[in-house]
Amino acid sequence: MKSPDRFHRNATIFFYIIGILIIVVLVARLPFSDLLEVFDTIGNEALWLVIFPLVWVVPYSMTLRVLLNNRISFGQALYTQISGDAFNSITPLVGMGGEPYKAKHLSRFVSLNDSSRAIVQSRLLHALSGVIYTGIVTTACLYFFTFDTIPGLRFALWSVSISMLLGTILLVWLTMSRAPSKFSGFILSRFKLIEEVTHERLSWHKLFLGTMFRLTGRCGKFMELYLIFIILDTTPKFTDTVLVEGLIMASVSIFFFIPNGLGVNEAGIATALSITGYTAALGVVFGLVRRARMLIYALIGLVFYIIGKIYYSGNID
Repeated sequence: MKSPDRFHRNATIFFYIIGILIIVVLVARLPFSDLLEVFDTIGNEALWLVIFPLVWVVPYSMTLRVLLNNRISFGQALYTQISGDAFNSITPLVGMGGEPYKAKHLSRFVSLNDSSRAIVQSRLLHALSGVIYTGIVTTACLYFFTFDTIPGLRFALWSVSISMLLGTILLVWLTMSRAPSKFSGFILSRFKLIEEVTHERLSWHKLFLGTMFRLTGRCGKFMELYLIFIILDTTPKFTDTVLVEGLIMASVSIFFFIPNGLGVNEAGIATALSITGYTAALGVVFGLVRRARMLIYALIGLVFYIIGKIYYSGNID
């Protein structure tokens, strides 16, 4: 009988392969000359994508400060966010592989009980902002487009929008309950990391402020899509960018089990751009450029982690 760890590892590898195959199919079905033509339009402006993640990493870091009552500095929160994001990207655990690392690192500055609870609450606020944001952009897509050319797409987007509304209600209740502190307390006591655990509810003020910071960061990712259009020498309509973001978020919601949305995000982008009249080659290259940015950001996060590891080993036990 296979162990749960082995089953999880095999399932993850399987879904990675599925994602890669989707990208291969998208690329293979296009004339190579068309792809080269679009790639040729990429200039030095693409370097902006290397630092552009700061647009959402900064407000995400502010969420950690809010949850910890500003007991950590902005630099400490920023380092935790960037290095933790790298582990989320490379660890196949539904985008949450870096959360234990974040909690452990923040325990250098606050108690492990507080850092663990803050990380669980931060993850719930991230999920809450995600369902709110997804509901907004998918509803906007339904308002701006009819989707007559793709049977079933309109129904799928309606289903996502309605489920996001229900998800918002559920996540607000869950986040405001004692569940986050009880969950972190269970993990800490289970592994004998701490004996006494205090259970605290999140205040409405922190819920609102943390969610606003997260939504601000998500709007930054929307701006990134517009930047990629510009890099590919294209000036999009606002509605074009809305549709691309809508189908990315819908694909994330429907195919959440695919690690990092590999392949399905690119398929969503290609579908969105084909609906709005852009070439298939532009849609594929758009997705590949965005995926390259994600990989570079993960590598930068690992560099941050290594530098921080050296720095903190010499300053804090």
